[in-house]
Amino acid sequence: MAATTTGLAVGSILGAVSLAAVLGNVLLLVVFGRSRRLHTSSPATCFIANVAVVHVLAVLLCNVPTIAAALSGAWAMGQAMCMVQTFFRALALLLEAHTLALLAFERYLRICRPLKHEEVFSGTVVLILLSGLWLCDTIIALNPFYGWGKITYDQLGFTCDLDWVKSESLLIFTTLVALVLPLAAAAACYIAILLLCYCLAPLTGIIGRRAHGVSNK
Repeated sequence: MAATTTGLAVGSILGAVSLAAVLGNVLLLVVFGRSRRLHTSSPATCFIANVAVVHVLAVLLCNVPTIAAALSGAWAMGQAMCMVQTFFRALALLLEAHTLALLAFERYLRICRPLKHEEVFSGTVVLILLSGLWLCDTIIALNPFYGWGKITYDQLGFTCDLDWVKSESLLIFTTLVALVLPLAAAAACYIAILLLCYCLAPLTGIIGRRAHGVSNK
């Protein structure tokens, strides 16, 4: 099947965006890998590096097959690659959402409860948390392979994905696990940080004025 004008446009635009995403995230990972200080300075850098790894893999395993299908006009990579793309799209969504929620919690402890932060987010704990995220999210992303959901090829989107119309229960579950719960957790953490800043603002102003008065004397 020959490529259509729409397919060529989609493939070209997605290809340019994907190339920029890969270059940016690989550069971030190179900087992270070459700087030992970033490994230990803050757990946040490890979480950001984890998101960068997810982005690179998502481009290679999700975007590249879609680009190839759009430019050629047909899916020519077989059912196995179709299943891989569907699996990793779900895995990337889960990993990014949960990593960002974990990053929000880390920021909350660092700003609001710094002593607890040092106790909780040690290097070993960060490694365990990230390993646990990958393991749990992999199990969740494998739901279609357990028989929960049906994988299909979307000719209009040039991509393999779950047939969400026939998988309403899985759609509800995925929405809760990948969107609602992580967003709610992250929002709660950042709201707590903003409330603390709001409460401390008057005190900071008083201390600043007193320090300015002492310096003038």
